[in-house]
This record gives sequence, C-alpha cells and structure tokens, in this order.
Amino acid sequence: MFRDGTILNFEGYLIKELLFSDFTQFVKDNLEIFEKDPYPNFKDYYLNDAKSDHDQLLTTAYTIHLDHDNSLIGYFSLSNVHMKADPSILGSNYLSYYYLPAVYFQNFSILPTQRNRGHGSNVLSILKARLIFNSISAARLIIADSLEKSKQFYEDNGFEILGDDAEYPMELPVEYDTTRMYFDLLDLKE
Repeated sequence: MFRDGTILNFEGYLIKELLFSDFTQFVKDNLEIFEKDPYPNFKDYYLNDAKSDHDQLLTTAYTIHLDHDNSLIGYFSLSNVHMKADPSILGSNYLSYYYLPAVYFQNFSILPTQRNRGHGSNVLSILKARLIFNSISAARLIIADSLEKSKQFYEDNGFEILGDDAEYPMELPVEYDTTRMYFDLLDLKE
C-alpha cells in the first residue's frame, strides 16, 4: 500500500507519506476508522480533498504507525503557510520580518483505541525536532486549529492561542468551532 517511503523511523514510530496511487485501497482498508472518528472533517478530508490537495502540491498527508508491528495509529497532514509577523501578537523579536514561514499541522487524529497513551504528544515532539534539525524548508511556527476538546492537549504541548487579530492567510469554514494555535520553534532551539 505504501512505497517503502517511511520518512521517519524514530522512537518507536514510523511516519509515512500517504501515496495516493493506492489511496482508494487505503480508504477501503481504514473506512471503519474514519467512520468512528467523532470529527467529520477527517473523513471528509481524506475521502474528498486529500488526493486533490496532494496532486496540486498543496498538502502532504502522513500516516503514523507503531514500529514494532507497523499498525496504523493515526494520521495528519502538513502544508506550508505564512503568518504576518505582528509584534502585538508574537512579540518584538519579529520586527525585521513581514511574514514568518510556518507549517500548518492539520487533520491530526490518533485512533480512538490508541488515545491517552502519549502517542499524540510523541508525534508532535518528533515533528518539532524534524522541523528544527532535519527540514529541507525553514519554518518558524507550527500552526494548528484545535477543537475545544483538544485545546488542552495543544497547550500541554507548548502551543499558545493565536489572537483574533492575527493576519493569517487561511480561513476555516464557519461550521468548525476551532481555536487557532501556534508553537514557536525558536523556543526549542534556544
């Protein structure tokens, strides 16, 4: 189903790029997972938009597996975005830049049977380290849109609420009640 394209094998996890040549099979094999996810956006995204976004080079989708048995435990996607460097939101350290490069971390879900085991926090830690030390593209921020029930998870992982005044190039549909949050990767590098 996947090329042997594991992009990261780290600390017991395999993170693989989801290749869309076999996307139909991936959805068939995992339809039960998508049906059980309480947030309909995940199913809609992977069934309707992910392949198109991938084909247009807008987003890359990934799957998360346990290394010891290659079992699927979650998925997420990444896009490159930017955010206006507004000192009233992010402080005065950004005054010499008009925009800051960012990664938009989206459609993140750990399977219900695998939640509350630390997998989500571990995946975020791996992603942060990868963006700082092994990335082929610079990123200063990770942007995520959190559901209310996930807000504490993101705060526990160092994310802060991005104020309503933030100039950000992407708007969400109104039906999704989310809080836009960010993590400054420079905080880890210092």
